[in-house]
Amino acid sequence: MLVYDVTNPKSLKTIPVWFEICRQVDWHGKNGAPVASVLLGNRNDLEHRRAVQEDEGLNMAERYLMKHFISSAKNNQGLEDPFRYLANSYYQHRINEEKEDI
Repeated sequence: MLVYDVTNPKSLKTIPVWFEICRQVDWHGKNGAPVASVLLGNRNDLEHRRAVQEDEGLNMAERYLMKHFISSAKNNQGLEDPFRYLANSYYQHRINEEKEDI
């Protein structure tokens, strides 16, 4: 999961660098496909200071084949969905790997 600050455009611009660093770590399954990855736009509670539009985050996520979510850690909003997505994706990935091993 990579996180950017919706009030700070520079944080979104650094996502390609962080993505490349993460890609170098073994986050792939046996067949080489990524298990799952998420791009999370945080600080959504600061709408009056928003400097990154949601479509910009979505475009970045699509560029790197990531699922995009928006959240506010301060208000505890939108935090469960990205973790559920990752957990479910990993679970499905493990089931598929086990089927391939049989």
